[in-house]
Amino acid sequence: MKIMAIIKERKRQLLKISNLVHNLLVQAPLVSNVKQSKQLEKLTNISDKAQIAGYKVAELIVKKMQPHTIAENLILPACKEIVKSMLGESAEKEVSRVPLSNNTISRRIDDMSSDIQKHVSEILCDGRKFSLQIDESTDISQKCQLLSYIRFIENNEAIEQFLSCTELLTTSTGQDIYNCVSDTLKKNELLWTNCISVCTDGAPAMTGKFIGFVSKLKQDFPNIISTHCFIHHETLMIKSIPDELKNVLDLVIKMVNYIKSRSLKTRILKKMCEEAGSRYEVLVLHTEIRWLSKGKVLNRFYEMKNELLQLFNNEDPNSDFITQLNNPLWSAKLAYLADIFNHLNILNSNMQGKDENILTSSDKLNGFLRKINLWISHVEKKQLQMFPLTADVDPDEEVTSDLIINHIIILKEKMKKYFPSLPINEYDWVRNPFAVTSDVMSHL
Repeated sequence: MKIMAIIKERKRQLLKISNLVHNLLVQAPLVSNVKQSKQLEKLTNISDKAQIAGYKVAELIVKKMQPHTIAENLILPACKEIVKSMLGESAEKEVSRVPLSNNTISRRIDDMSSDIQKHVSEILCDGRKFSLQIDESTDISQKCQLLSYIRFIENNEAIEQFLSCTELLTTSTGQDIYNCVSDTLKKNELLWTNCISVCTDGAPAMTGKFIGFVSKLKQDFPNIISTHCFIHHETLMIKSIPDELKNVLDLVIKMVNYIKSRSLKTRILKKMCEEAGSRYEVLVLHTEIRWLSKGKVLNRFYEMKNELLQLFNNEDPNSDFITQLNNPLWSAKLAYLADIFNHLNILNSNMQGKDENILTSSDKLNGFLRKINLWISHVEKKQLQMFPLTADVDPDEEVTSDLIINHIIILKEKMKKYFPSLPINEYDWVRNPFAVTSDVMSHL
């Protein structure tokens, strides 16, 4: 982030405005007008240190996704109190010069965002190749946002940078997405001909056979490679579970929603957990759109199972909730779901990150597939060390082992369906430059 360059550009614009106003006021020699001109010129000469501090505060606010008003309402008063107590009133006056109003923070965030886009455009203006990742999502205010990220090579290093966030005002068809991305590239002086690949999710608007974004793109630029996001594929992979386990998952979500939708029961549960010295005090609400939601809900529910049993027992000892929570086999299924979703969440989290690529993700997926094969052989021998929660509560090894093996086999089949063998062997030299194969030599 070139904060000093942004500050200099902002000061240059303000000085230009000041000089323009001054020249206009010279023709009207009124004392009040001259004073106003001098005051405006004085305001343009804000300390560079104050400006830098203001931009850094704005950067912190946007990284933490806090409201812009927090700077003026909390950060500045807190800083003034700290420096006044530690350094005296003179230091407090210096801190007061940092402009942190709501509008100022908003403008500085816009400045930094524009600077990032300008910097990316300057780097890619030489015609170098790049790749894009496109994602369309509807936020909580029902606005359809199209996010685009760009990856390119700079100084022998893969750089990933945010490119744009554009609101789709009406429909979000493949044609709308294609037009929006094209306008973004044109605005940043980038060309589709320099784009190597595009990564999207599996939504029909993105990958539809005839009217999807990828189809529209391929019609004009057939050489561009299209790939599907690994994380979306992993999420689709874990949705297929046997009915016995799905019924357990559905009942867990039903219990969680029952508690979370009643404030009194939430408070009673929290008090019971405090008295019992539990690790957790509140349940996690299930959200389908969040990739890690099921695993977190199941693990938290399992940790608080005893407190929930006591709560439901005090309310209605004959309820279906009590019957299932007291059922050892149902508890074993719950423990297995918590274990397996924990493994899947770890895989999902490991495939996220700024430096992640198709090679590293493929290695992690292949490693997970080998784990599955190992798990099957261990479960067949009644060894459940890889599922510690299940090993603690398993009441009937025969029933539970058969159910686990059945689910793991389904998981393995789905994994092969959503992650077919990728032709990445020819890129082994990227991970190990000395691993030159005959296929690589044939391309040289």
